[in-house]
Amino acid sequence: MKKAFFKILVCMVLGAMTTSCVWSDDEILNVSPDTEMICAPATDTHYSVYCVGSHGSKLSTLAPYIYIDEASEESNIVDAYCVGDYLEMSVVPLSANYYTENGINFVRETYKVALFFDTYVVRYYFVVVLPRVYSSECEHYEPSFELIDYQTKELGDEEDGDKLYFCTEATITLRAHQGEKTFDFVKTVKLRQEYVDVIINIGINPGFDGENNTEV
Repeated sequence: MKKAFFKILVCMVLGAMTTSCVWSDDEILNVSPDTEMICAPATDTHYSVYCVGSHGSKLSTLAPYIYIDEASEESNIVDAYCVGDYLEMSVVPLSANYYTENGINFVRETYKVALFFDTYVVRYYFVVVLPRVYSSECEHYEPSFELIDYQTKELGDEEDGDKLYFCTEATITLRAHQGEKTFDFVKTVKLRQEYVDVIINIGINPGFDGENNTEV
């Protein structure tokens, strides 16, 4: 009991000295605010984040690699005027929330990656987890993206209610780089081009000098 009380007292004193005090089963582990986090591969789905305290003790935990945000996914049916060429990519962080795991602070961000084509946009939504405190050792765990493959296949006509569409299937492979890992995310969308009735009026008007001009 005295030992536990002594540990609590030490934490209070150190806290007043602006030094973080993290409780561990074996000791009080002092982690300076400028202690650098280190990121390293761990499993196929998670990477390791750790730091070493002033007593040589180690705080460590696992963080997930990038993954699809299922809650933000949109319809796989995209209305388009035509099947066009790829133009550019936009990567935007949408939201962030914070949590602590085994004494290490993290930020969990939702990213929107939009692929712009001639007449339509295809969007991916990802969740990215990174240490909250900036660290040069973990800088390369900020994700980067590149379009790897884009293929289309004609599906033919399809009715939806009172409308008729010509449909094309587009299969897109987006590659994400995070740390030493690469992940390929394949998305298949249906591109719908609505058939629109076009009315053409043809009239024949008298021209000059007795000639007839045909106007469409």
